[in-house]
Amino acid sequence: MFNIPCYVTTVCCRQPCGKFLPCRIHTCQRSCHSGSCQSFDQKCIQKCTIQRRKCGHSCNLSCHGDDPCPITTCQTIIKLRCPCDSLEKDGICNIKSNEFNEEKNNICDVKTSPFIEEDYDFNLTSRIEALKIQIENSLLTRKQQQQQQLECNDECRVIQENKSFTQAFSMNIDEPRQLPNIYTDFLIDYAKNNFEFVQICQVTRRLLQFYTFPPMEFNERHLLRELASFYDGIIHMLHDAHAATFRFGSGSIACV
Repeated sequence: MFNIPCYVTTVCCRQPCGKFLPCRIHTCQRSCHSGSCQSFDQKCIQKCTIQRRKCGHSCNLSCHGDDPCPITTCQTIIKLRCPCDSLEKDGICNIKSNEFNEEKNNICDVKTSPFIEEDYDFNLTSRIEALKIQIENSLLTRKQQQQQQLECNDECRVIQENKSFTQAFSMNIDEPRQLPNIYTDFLIDYAKNNFEFVQICQVTRRLLQFYTFPPMEFNERHLLRELASFYDGIIHMLHDAHAATFRFGSGSIACV
């Protein structure tokens, strides 16, 4: 025991009281005290913590004791997202169960009681009916949640296009990009004098997967071979001494 000064008339351990209030739902949150936790005419003002059947959030209304939770709209703040999860903002749940569905839920509680072998048909029928009601409620809840989704905007479409582009070219936008290799002197000199031909090769690579070039001179074929070496996944094979078929795909040039 701690020493208590003689002038102290009330001894308190300063721990939460924890006694059940008259509502039999909540406990007293006051520090240790003497006497009753609340006066006779005082009501519990704590929030109801019973979960709502539809959305799973707490009732959050003032304590109503053993009475069923009133049928109200859920005011819990939730995160609203668009279908692609690019947009996000705070919103109100707003899911409300009507009285008809609440009665159905009570039926579910009764009909999911322990199975009794003596009345097999009744139990089986009751459980099937209860399962149907639960499925209906789940579908209704999902529909209500889908109605709360944000609509995708132009920013979402741009993000989705970038993701599709990244996946198509097997690139990871989060990884640092490596600097390109240094072009050879032949490529630089030839591009200066024949820029139109080099530009045609680049445009063809972006638009087509297969392209057969017409018979070319040695320098042009040499240009394509060196240009192709700057892209990944290269397969190079000439049909003859003058013509070649180039395969373009997944960010690479392949000479077949």
